Formats: sequence, structure tokens, C-alpha cells
Amino acid sequence: MTAQVSAANGIFGVHLFYSDRLTGNFTAINMFDDGQHHDGAAADGLYGASLPGQSAGVWMRFYIEAVANTTARSASYLPAGAEHDVFVYQVQPQPATSVPVAINELMAANASTVTDETGDYDDWIELFNLSTDPVDISGFFLTDNPANLDKFEIPAGTVIPGHGYQIFWADEDGMDGPYHCNFKLSAGGEQIYLLDTSLAIVDSVTFGAQVTDFGYARVPNGSGNFVVQTPTFAANNNATAVSETRETARSCTYSPIQPPLY
Repeated sequence: MTAQVSAANGIFGVHLFYSDRLTGNFTAINMFDDGQHHDGAAADGLYGASLPGQSAGVWMRFYIEAVANTTARSASYLPAGAEHDVFVYQVQPQPATSVPVAINELMAANASTVTDETGDYDDWIELFNLSTDPVDISGFFLTDNPANLDKFEIPAGTVIPGHGYQIFWADEDGMDGPYHCNFKLSAGGEQIYLLDTSLAIVDSVTFGAQVTDFGYARVPNGSGNFVVQTPTFAANNNATAVSETRETARSCTYSPIQPPLY
């Protein structure tokens, strides 16, 4: 973080207050104008400090205090209303590397296609292992909320066989079994993320309004763009006719609240 600071009587000190929670107290650290804290040249009025690293998905709050070199030690704040008005940003997840698993198909409006173990027609998400070797995804996460990246943790012992599939029911009913997520899919459209144990994005999909009892699937299977088609529950997506094409990126752009630039 950097801040340009000036005062007629000089600067007594500049402080960066931060918190890794959306409520509660702040921690204060000093900012420096010595040319050694990403602050440009020494004594140029640009003060700098670094916040400690945080995990993906963490929401950070911060504000800056500048204290004048006067007897009264008068202070000014950025933003002016701190501590009530503060800057907020979320730590962005990074793309995962070398995880050959894709969100392969989903159904957000399942009225009569397939039932879960208890006979319910629930929303579902299908993962596909693109490799020939088994992939252990224990401790990975599924979420429909970029502000809550670890919303549903995939249970221990979840191994997808080579070129195999794993179904997760999006029904908010964990009592039905370990593969029942604590969220539902919106038939009106939303985003789904698959993240690894360090909350790096393995895959993601953004979808719009869905057609009842139609799948939203990658064609070609595992690697292509998403299309609306006859569902292929836990099976190859190439075996059905495409009814409508809706392209989406292999990995979506993630746009959290960004901190201001000084």
C-alpha cells in the first residue's frame, strides 16, 4: 500500500490500519518514506507498507492515518470517515495448476430427469477426470458464492477414477449423504467454482437461465464450451444432440472488490 502525504509542518507519522475480518478491531503498522518499502525515493512524500499475505477469499479492510508534526499531533484519514468508512477488498484466488478435473455438466432445473438416493429430483453438478489416472479431490471445494470460496468441502476419500465422473447434488440437504452440497443452483443463472485445498481455482462456469430437464454440458466432453442439451448424467457429453450453444470461458474472470490505487 502507498499513500502520498504532505503537511505544512512536516509529518510525525503515517499508519496503515488493517483487519482480515469484516468486523472488529484493526491492527496498526507504520508506513515509511525511506525508499525501502515500495515507496519510491526516500523523502519524496510517498509512504509505503506491506500487508501480511492472506488466504484466497479473505476480506480485508484498511484505512490510512497521517499525523502532522505539530504539538497537537493533528491527524487526517483516508478515507475521511475512518474507522467507520474504510476501504475493502477480497484476496483473489489464483488458477490451480496440473489438476485434470473439470466441471463437466450441471442441471439447475431437474424436474424429472434423475433422482438422488432418496428419490428427490435435485440440482446436480458433474465433475470429470480428464486423465487416465485416478485423481484424489478430497478437501477440494465447490461453491456458488465468490465471497465464500470454501462453502462446501468435498469429503475425504473422494477419488475420481481415470476418465471417470463424480456427481454432487446441489440440494442444501447434507443429511442425505456426503455428496450433497450446502447450496442449490439457481435456474436463473449464476457461477460455480471448483477449488483445490489451497483455494486455487481448478475450474469454474458462469451460466444463464436454464431449460428445465436439460443439461448444461461441455462439448467436446471435458474440454469444450458449454451447450444446453439432453442431459448425460455421469456419462460422456458427446453422445447427444446439441439443442443450443452458449459459449463460456474455460475459466471465468473473477472480479472482487478492488482496493484503491494511490
